[in-house]
Amino acid sequence: MAEADDALIETSDVIPMFPTLVWKVQLKARVHEPMDAKILATLERMRRDGPELACGQGRQSPHTLHELEEFRDLVAYVNKAVTSVLRFL
Repeated sequence: MAEADDALIETSDVIPMFPTLVWKVQLKARVHEPMDAKILATLERMRRDGPELACGQGRQSPHTLHELEEFRDLVAYVNKAVTSVLRFL
C-alpha cells in the first residue's frame, strides 16, 4: 500500500485476517516515541490495579480505551493518518 503521509507514517500494509482486513500502520519514531511512555505507563497501571489472573487467563481492555486522556495524541495521529489515506480513495 502506498504511503499516504510521509510526515507521519513509516510503513502501511493491509493484513488479511478472517473475517475482515486489518490496516496496519507504523508511525515514524519521532511521532510515536513521545507518546510511548505515557501509554505504556497507563497500560501497566491498568494491569497492576486489575484483578489477579489464574494461569492461562487473559485480560480484556475496556472498549473505551481510546477515550482515555493518555491516548489522545495517538488517537489524533490515527485519525490524521486515516483521513490522509481516504483522500487517495
